[in-house]
Amino acid sequence: MMHRLRVINTIIYMEILSRPRKGGGLILSSLLEPISLIIVLMVILTAIGQDAAFGGSIFTFLVTGFIPIFVAMRVALRVMGIDRGRHKRMRLPSAKFGDYVIAITALETLLYLSVAVSILIGCYLIGYEDIFPEHPLYILLSLVLLALLGMGVGVTNIVIIRILPIWQLLYPPGQRLLLFMSGLFYVVDYVHVSVRELVVFNPISHGIIMFRDGYYGNYPDVSLSVEYLFMFGFSALFLGSLLERFTRKFARDKASLDDFSTDAV
Repeated sequence: MMHRLRVINTIIYMEILSRPRKGGGLILSSLLEPISLIIVLMVILTAIGQDAAFGGSIFTFLVTGFIPIFVAMRVALRVMGIDRGRHKRMRLPSAKFGDYVIAITALETLLYLSVAVSILIGCYLIGYEDIFPEHPLYILLSLVLLALLGMGVGVTNIVIIRILPIWQLLYPPGQRLLLFMSGLFYVVDYVHVSVRELVVFNPISHGIIMFRDGYYGNYPDVSLSVEYLFMFGFSALFLGSLLERFTRKFARDKASLDDFSTDAV
């Protein structure tokens, strides 16, 4: 057990060092992306006279939507990259596939948890004294479940990419389209029932409701199903891990064939 933890810790360290920005710069760069998106959306919504769908503050409402989304989506994107690029070059002899999945999931989750805390502290320092959440542990649980979801989707995507390589180009834009079906800009319980029935199929929408419920304490949560969020992430991880084992030899043979073709040229 301790050996596995040391391996995972080493992978996290290598992952941080391999990125263009390290340490505090990594947190800063991760902080700037959601903040810039939030500011742009605030300007647009303010220009068209749109108020926050809940809570009074557009900034707070958008922050409580973007943080859970970034956890789920970034974990999925990072995990699905394990099979390619620099991850192939930084393999540890004693590391297993699962070690990389856990390490990258932990790093991305902690990274955006740090981003959330930084935003809250920043808002408090500039005068928003009521910015801190009502139920921090419930928020933390929502991020854990969203990380599980991202991990499961990421592993499943690895299998799909091994069989259908073009999926690595199709998935990222498709993932962004789900932003409009996640409850980021609205309260799921307040929309028309026909729209709500479609939105709740997206597990991220349940993560956003759960996160906001933990933050506000009285957020409308009739549509929330914690069980659905957990089972979706767990099932994706279980199925993806199972299929990853079956397709591992296929991926190695394909990589060897590609290397042979490159050498021949």
